[in-house]
Amino acid sequence: MKVNLFTRRILGPPKAKYYISVFICLALLSGCVSAAMQMYRPIGVESQYRIHGKSVGRFFKIFINDKEVITGSTRFFGGRTETAGSYETHAVNASCAYDMGFFINTLECIVFIDNERAATLTF
Repeated sequence: MKVNLFTRRILGPPKAKYYISVFICLALLSGCVSAAMQMYRPIGVESQYRIHGKSVGRFFKIFINDKEVITGSTRFFGGRTETAGSYETHAVNASCAYDMGFFINTLECIVFIDNERAATLTF
């Protein structure tokens, strides 16, 4: 295979192409994250609620019994964001924080149902 000088300058050595493609694949695979499902039973209710969430970067959705109750986003450079929604007759609030690390970014949401702490979701 003949490689001219122009192609070598633009694309770099063949090993660099391999590392770049691996990095791009890992970045694409780590884009969408789901939080583990947690169970919660409010006072006076006999059935349990399944609380879980999904996030892409700093954007998130929180579900109760597979019904989307909160959609929101956090500030880009961190800090807490308060969001609210409702499920059946219950008020649902979430306090979420996005932490940008050097290699790993984390999103943590504390979910409250009727002002009772129901779950802590970590994405």
